[in-house]
Amino acid sequence: MPVDALNVSRDADNCIRQLGLQPNAQVPLAEFLRAVAELWLRGTSSLLRSPKSVTGYLMDLHGRENEANAATASKFINSYGTSHPEMQSHTSSATAATTPHSGDFALATSVDVVTPSTIKLVTTSTNSSDKLGETSAPSEVFATISYFAKSIEKPGHRRVSGGGSIALSKMAWKWAEETEEASFGSLLLRLADAVRPICASEPRLLKLTSPVYAIGDLHGNLPALMSMAASLWPNGTALVPARLLFLGDYVDRGHGPRACSSECITKYGDVEGGRIWNAINQVFDVLPLAAVVFCCHGGIPPPWVCPLISAIDKVPVPLSRPAEQSSIAWELLWNDPVKQNKVTASVALELAANEGFAVNNKRGTGHVFDHVALERFLVANQLSHVILPVPRTTYISVLFI
Repeated sequence: MPVDALNVSRDADNCIRQLGLQPNAQVPLAEFLRAVAELWLRGTSSLLRSPKSVTGYLMDLHGRENEANAATASKFINSYGTSHPEMQSHTSSATAATTPHSGDFALATSVDVVTPSTIKLVTTSTNSSDKLGETSAPSEVFATISYFAKSIEKPGHRRVSGGGSIALSKMAWKWAEETEEASFGSLLLRLADAVRPICASEPRLLKLTSPVYAIGDLHGNLPALMSMAASLWPNGTALVPARLLFLGDYVDRGHGPRACSSECITKYGDVEGGRIWNAINQVFDVLPLAAVVFCCHGGIPPPWVCPLISAIDKVPVPLSRPAEQSSIAWELLWNDPVKQNKVTASVALELAANEGFAVNNKRGTGHVFDHVALERFLVANQLSHVILPVPRTTYISVLFI
């Protein structure tokens, strides 16, 4: 379709105004992503959910235009260039000037099509794999998990050091070779080392702005995680038009700490398995405990333990022994909303006597709470919602507050 230069220029100038920038100003990547996340720029959230990057689409579109122009120019030269050789020279140089090449790609060759500010807006927004780096631990881990999840039925070939290749076929959720699992263990150690200081520097109570994807308990459900990745961050997490908030229970349901430790040792041996187990737990020890709009893994704490949610930021870091180190953290991790059909006469009396809280007999620790406690908690902390994981379910909530 032909490009309406005037409308493109107007849209570009409107985008610049939305970002609070002057014409021809360079747009920092962080500002662009913040504008997308806060829904300032119309249509960008749909573009960033596309399986193909915007820059890639523009490059393909520009390449097709170049091919069409070259074909038209070739016909013109063939019919006219023999009698006017100066035209052949001029057309060839013009085509070469608009052909993209490595490290220097022009979005447009005519200043009448888009303004310089628009070009900078697009070219300064990079794919998240570029921002994180293909060799960074997060990118490598997710690429390895994607490979692990795939079924390769037709034998393929993979290059090996020293030249040559080997046949490759595998079942889904299986490794093709034992060395791949060992390499993944080393990668997990590198990821834990990279993530731990980042989490340790964050507050215990995250204060997030909308929109937010709140994702419930995973319980080791890798297929669910891969489906979320395909739907929510096909171009990487840095280009998601919202924030991602995972609410906990990352390992499989029914696998306690000892079971997980045994699995690490079974897969990677006593020494390496122990290192991986400890590295992962050291990351868990420094993770935030809650987020506003109020989200946590367990439930709201009683007012005599946590009068206001600002107290959550005082929970120590790291938190390797939550039961001993912080009663607030323990309540956030283990409390549950009470089910009305489970409220006996004695439980009802206990709830009434303790501001809507009662002993959590099912878990043997923490408390249950009713709607009275919830309403008091919302009013005291000036909140509108509380989001908790749904038992036996991995879910996604989208918050626009």
